[in-house]
Amino acid sequence: MTPDPPEKVSQVMALLDDNVVVHREIGEYESPLFKSYFKEFGILNGSVSDLFDLDNPEKYTKRLLHFKLTRNKSRIEVTEVPISRQSLDSNDVFIFDEGIKMTQWNGKRCDEEERISARTYITKSLKARKTKCTSEFVDEEDLFDNIYSFQSELYRKLGNAPVPAKPVHLLKNAFKKSMYRLTDETKKLVLHNVYNDKVYRIGINVNDVTFVDTLNLLYVYVGPGSSDNEKANVWSQADVRVPTNKAN
Repeated sequence: MTPDPPEKVSQVMALLDDNVVVHREIGEYESPLFKSYFKEFGILNGSVSDLFDLDNPEKYTKRLLHFKLTRNKSRIEVTEVPISRQSLDSNDVFIFDEGIKMTQWNGKRCDEEERISARTYITKSLKARKTKCTSEFVDEEDLFDNIYSFQSELYRKLGNAPVPAKPVHLLKNAFKKSMYRLTDETKKLVLHNVYNDKVYRIGINVNDVTFVDTLNLLYVYVGPGSSDNEKANVWSQADVRVPTNKAN
């Protein structure tokens, strides 16, 4: 995260006399609010040039996708993971995307609704590519019981390379909220701890910058009476306060 807002964001903030709410997200730690804006939320590696090209389908970069439904079953989330059997999880559904072929792997303990939803996702995705595509659907139990069958072709393609450990997300019952105040009232910029565990509105000083650190979000309140020095250091201080486990 850069210490200053992107140029375009700064321009918009200036047009609105800095009376704006700026919301930034960190990849793989997106807030529930941000994800709620999308019926289908996906995170893929690469750039636009790596997307499926009808004229050059053979150049498509293969991907292994972790498919899941949200807790209330209203949205889907698709995240690219390293291509390896080590990425698979028996509790979930995964899709191996080869461009003109998609293979759905159903973990032996995956949710039935996820199986159905993933199949629909594959059908829609392949149809959008407007070329002859194929799909295959396999269950973990079948591959495990028949390791010499044609279905084990999927495992051969995935390989068994080690994968990086997944990011550790803090548990709600293990996290304590906190409030901090950034002030230069002594002519020296200082970050004071105001509250821990519970935070209260009374702790906000309109003449300073206040940070409220929660499980998923870091709220930053820039008081109307904040000094230019305090305002200039908001982004860099927010960067320090976000330990890559939340958005701000």
